[in-house]
Amino acid sequence: MGLIRRGKEFKRSLIVRVRDETGHRMDVLDVKPKSLRATLETTKVPGAYRLTLVVPADSQVEMFSREEQHGYVQVGDPENQAFHNWLPLYGAIVNPADESLASPEFVSLETILKFKNRC
Repeated sequence: MGLIRRGKEFKRSLIVRVRDETGHRMDVLDVKPKSLRATLETTKVPGAYRLTLVVPADSQVEMFSREEQHGYVQVGDPENQAFHNWLPLYGAIVNPADESLASPEFVSLETILKFKNRC
């Protein structure tokens, strides 16, 4: 997900697929960090779903950018615990003023260029 500034809602959607017709009902089972919201909607294509991730504008500062401390979204059939999968999420929610202090792998190119021009 990258570097996400607080104060403005951040929304990202992607397509997830079920490879065969299983008859399972698909839903979001879990999401971490808990400040994220995730929804799963059907699409016109059978077996394809739109997963939408939302970071609310009032989210707290949070890092989920390390291998041992990453976020995730788990999707699957709520009635069948064996039928699920999860997508790891890496990113950070930061205050706009703290952007230059964020982990280097999540600093935007725009910030790097601003910093370079100051030197």
